[in-house]
Amino acid sequence: MKLNELEKTVLIQYMEDLRIPLESVDIIEEIELESRDFTGVGFLSTLKQPLTIKVGEATTGDGDVNAILNSSMHTGYLFIVRDGYLDTIEGYNYEGEPWPKEISNIEIYKIEPEQPDGSDQKKTRGISFQRFWGELRSALRGWF
Repeated sequence: MKLNELEKTVLIQYMEDLRIPLESVDIIEEIELESRDFTGVGFLSTLKQPLTIKVGEATTGDGDVNAILNSSMHTGYLFIVRDGYLDTIEGYNYEGEPWPKEISNIEIYKIEPEQPDGSDQKKTRGISFQRFWGELRSALRGWF
């Protein structure tokens, strides 16, 4: 089983945040899942091992990736790293609502540190997965 569009999108953002070399992005298309379990309000996707994308040195849970799904559901993502390699992606929503059966729109956003004036902390980068993936592939052409 391959990653779905949401898993690819949040994984690319996670790799970008970690400044993992862009050539690793092509590997995303090849990643196989061991399992994808829905919890009712989110999911757990366990990747088949071994992976070739090293994301750290330790075993940790990390994540600063958030997305708005279908223009209304605010979601967050946790990336479980074991022995330096990505093991599991966990998706959850902040409202406790049922996870959508279909996802038609994904808007990635970052929670910025609180501003001294108390202004909004959410910085949205709204882009569809198809457009994001197409732009990334275009930018990488000729590099490898």
